[in-house]
Amino acid sequence: MRDLTGVLRLGGKELKTPAVCGSVMGSTVEEMVRGRRRAERMGADLVELRLDGLKEEPDWERLLGGGLPIILTCRSRREGGLFRGQEEETVERLLEGMERDVP
Repeated sequence: MRDLTGVLRLGGKELKTPAVCGSVMGSTVEEMVRGRRRAERMGADLVELRLDGLKEEPDWERLLGGGLPIILTCRSRREGGLFRGQEEETVERLLEGMERDVP
């Protein structure tokens, strides 16, 4: 059997692989922060924040807090997500989060 362990570099952090990613989606920032904290408590190695369900403006400081690396996604309906906007809006939202120095 092949050894699948290794190291993944994500941002400025290194993760041992295989790694567990907790996926978090909510309609409010508070729901997403609670989900991120829960994923951390349950032992996730990194967190995916799905912005496609968020129905309010992102509070980036709260969303991006915590100690785990974060992957931002915004899935369209075509990708099984909830975002109904144009692709340009998706890119804009993701870039806005990235400019906030995602951990």
